[in-house]
Amino acid sequence: MDAEFGSHVCRRAGNRWRSITSPLLTATLETRRTQPAANADNCGANFCRWIVARKLRDQEKLPRYFAKSRAGDRRTSLENATGTQHQLRKQALTVEGASADAVRSTLMGLEGVGVRIYWQKIADMLPDGLAFEGRYPHGPSDAVNAALSYEYGILYSHVRGVVMNAGLELFAGFLHVEGIGNPVAGS
Repeated sequence: MDAEFGSHVCRRAGNRWRSITSPLLTATLETRRTQPAANADNCGANFCRWIVARKLRDQEKLPRYFAKSRAGDRRTSLENATGTQHQLRKQALTVEGASADAVRSTLMGLEGVGVRIYWQKIADMLPDGLAFEGRYPHGPSDAVNAALSYEYGILYSHVRGVVMNAGLELFAGFLHVEGIGNPVAGS
């Protein structure tokens, strides 16, 4: 870590990248201590519930919007998907557990089901010539996945900056667990 410029080198999937940040971040010791502590109590569990429920709600909105302009089986399929997303969201808000660890696996399962439904419906709405069969973020094999990966990379850098400026620890997540050299607070 270079204290003068606030830069550090990280390794991710065998690649090296440098992150340059302000040495005058707004972090406080209290903020850094509170984040991991919240992971162990109901605050962390509620935060995880809210994050997954909100993601499912957002994934419910786009297919619902497009269903309005479709007819027949396509409309029915999109409406059914939004109904399923709605049910998953309700389940996410009621997952029992008093800590992030206690609710994590169930919530990630609900999130995974919702993600698969969402990307399948997106694939159904896109022209067949795009050869998009669903979201494959690692080694995108089609133009849609490549564009999505590029956009997510840009979004991630912005979220990462906000998380750091808020004084939160990038490597201490609530929903996604920590890994060596893998920032999770923005994921």
